[in-house]
Amino acid sequence: MLASLLVLASPLGISRAWAQDPLEGLEQVGEQAGLKGETTDLYILIGRIVNIVFSLLGIILVILLIIGGTMWMTSHGSEEQLKRAKTMIKDALIGIIIIVISYALARFVVGALAEAFK
Repeated sequence: MLASLLVLASPLGISRAWAQDPLEGLEQVGEQAGLKGETTDLYILIGRIVNIVFSLLGIILVILLIIGGTMWMTSHGSEEQLKRAKTMIKDALIGIIIIVISYALARFVVGALAEAFK
């Protein structure tokens, strides 16, 4: 056991592992992925951020819709819980409609900016 510990801790074994560049081959992978030398314009970056934000909001609203449906199904005739469930479903559907309209508008604006600055 002591011999294996000495072998693992030997300077030769450590220096060989540290001598390798951790970024070796990364540029080649980037070139194959089509990312080498690519600059991201501001409108593309804004478009990506908008897509991420709208996607997260959409996921949250779908989760709220599912929670509202579950509350409705498990209300067991309780008028108060049924009313809360209907309100949650209605609010989630209105939110989803607003998100879809906002996404379409933002996509149009970012697309128009992309065409204007080309």
